[in-house]
Parts: sequence; C-alpha cells; structure tokens
Amino acid sequence: MTAPRPDPSHLAQLFDWRTQSAVGETDATSVENWRDGAPHAKFAWHQDGWFVFLSADRLDALDEYHSGDPYSVGTVLSPFNEWRLRSTVSLVDGRLTGSLAPRLLDLGCGEGHFTLKLKEHFPGLVVAGLDASISAIRTAARLYPSNLWVVGDAYDPPFREGSFDIVVCNNLWEHVPDPIRLVRGAIRSLRLGGYVVVSTPSRYRVANLLRVLRGRTTHFMSASHVTEYTVGQVKELLRFAGLEVISDTRLVPPPEETWRRRLLRSPLRAWKHLTGSHHVFEGTTFAVARKVSG
Repeated sequence: MTAPRPDPSHLAQLFDWRTQSAVGETDATSVENWRDGAPHAKFAWHQDGWFVFLSADRLDALDEYHSGDPYSVGTVLSPFNEWRLRSTVSLVDGRLTGSLAPRLLDLGCGEGHFTLKLKEHFPGLVVAGLDASISAIRTAARLYPSNLWVVGDAYDPPFREGSFDIVVCNNLWEHVPDPIRLVRGAIRSLRLGGYVVVSTPSRYRVANLLRVLRGRTTHFMSASHVTEYTVGQVKELLRFAGLEVISDTRLVPPPEETWRRRLLRSPLRAWKHLTGSHHVFEGTTFAVARKVSG
C-alpha cells in the first residue's frame, strides 16, 4: 500500500523562512525523524495530514496540551467562549470581500475548535491553524481533518507572504513577551488590505477596576499570562507594528451580567460619555486592524 502524501494545496501555502525557500514533498521527513534531528529536512509531515515547523528541541517544551486542553475550550463552548466566538464572527463578517475562497489563519488555534466554528459561520472560508503545541495540533487534525494544521512558532508563521485575507489572534497576545514581533509575523502572512482580528483580556475589566478602587493591585486572568493590556495599549501596539486600526467595530452583547456589573453599568456608561473614553469593561477586549502597506 502506498503511503499517503501531503496535500499539494497545503504545501503550496507553506514557506521555510529560515532558508527563504518554498517547500516541497522532498523537503519533508517523518515526525519521528524530525525529533531525532533530520538535518536536511525543512519540515515534518504526519500521515494524518499535519505539519511540523517548530524545532525539535522546542516540541516538548511548548506542548502545553499534553495533558489535555488547559483552557477548557472544547467542542461545546462555555457562555464566555461562546461570546468570544460570536464577537470574533461579528468582526470577521463584512471583511471577507474580494475573494471567492477567502483564507483565514488562526494563530494560536489550540485544538482548532474556534477555527472550525468560524468556518461553520462562513462556509466559503479556507482555514489554517497554527499552534506551538504538537498535542493540540494532533487533536485538531483528528477532529477536523482536511484542513491545514501546523505546529509552528506564532512569531514566525511558515506561510507564504500574503497568503491570508484575515489573521485571527484569539487570546494569544497575553501569552507572548513580544506582541510587536507577533503582529509582524501576522502582517507578513496577510495580503495587502487584509485584516488582523485580536482578542485579549482587558487589564482594567470591572473586577480589576474594583480592586484598584480598594487600593489593591490588578490580577491576571491566568498564571500563564505574561501580561495583560489596556484597550489603548492594544491599539497602539497595532499602530506601532504598521497597521491601520479600524475604529467602527461592533461587538455582540456580553454574556449574562453579574449583579456587580449591573450595578456599575449606568455610572460607567456615564463616565465613558463624559470623558470620551474608548475603554471597555468586559473581560476581553477586541480590536481590528488593516494592512495598508507592503
């Protein structure tokens, strides 16, 4: 029986930026050989259809899904993750023009649940997912075969320049120490006029504002977060990376409010109106930016 080969349409989207060269089937090795060094290979390919570009010495170090999903996303979304998904869908909608088969890259896709739910909302969408966790990508390829799944570095995504219409960074920024480098990798992957859609925990969400008012320090949502950003910081990072920030974004209503948030809603709304603040008080802030130069 002939061993399966990589999908040519997937290979055509990939690029080895270390050697500044395209990749072909002869550049591949098995995942097992990749772990052992494979000095002449540019990437590894698994017969289940997924690719490895992350260096062998980092595969285990960055495999945070080896014992299961640490973020508990799953195929059935919690109310919070359902809100995140619907918010992302609302920001992607209307920005998929100009292509019969628009392409979307999900950076930090985990097990691919959000990636495929986006595809369900936009049936014509061609999706690719990248994550540093080999266990996450193995699961994504098993649950959602035929899509392009890559184990790689989000700082240096191994795709041809201008491959995608949209790059989604769904709660990834807070996990990396250099968000500018992350955005620039996304920019390289985008076509001119393409969009980056970002979501990240809001540093001054209501719970943290209440802590500050009581004279306490802010808390991170997770011990795995490097830092968390204000709305203004997110927008300035996008601008500094060379993108045009889109100001007319519309978000869906947040999930069921707590009694504390309902109590604070009116005075917070009045404060925003008086000060002209662009701040948001939900647990997650979203931003959209466009690639306007090569």
